[in-house]
Amino acid sequence: MKAALTELGFGHRYTPKHVFFKHSSGTPFFALPRYAPGQRLSSIHALMIRTQLEDAGLIEEAEPRCRPLVGTVLQKTGGVAKVKAKKKAGTPPAAAGKPAPPKAGKNDAGGPEGGRKPSATKAKAHA
Repeated sequence: MKAALTELGFGHRYTPKHVFFKHSSGTPFFALPRYAPGQRLSSIHALMIRTQLEDAGLIEEAEPRCRPLVGTVLQKTGGVAKVKAKKKAGTPPAAAGKPAPPKAGKNDAGGPEGGRKPSATKAKAHA
């Protein structure tokens, strides 16, 4: 990684625990922990460096390696992706502007207690 960054115009500085890389333009700037000789760069550090190099325009943006996790991209306009969430099967669409009715519970009007709170003796029996 050091050789690749040096080739892109980065200088480096060592401290006892870190290596700092700074581009000749001043940005981007990386601080990485010192790795042992021959130790492989962690994937999170590699991703961080690659993302910042792409954002700075120092390398070309790579194709995404994975699909979006949520929703399906329908249209891309002005650099912003519009996403439509996937709908659960059997879920009716909500009425526009109307909140969903509350679900019935034990103490609701339609529940076994008929809208009343349980008596103290029943509360003790449940405890």
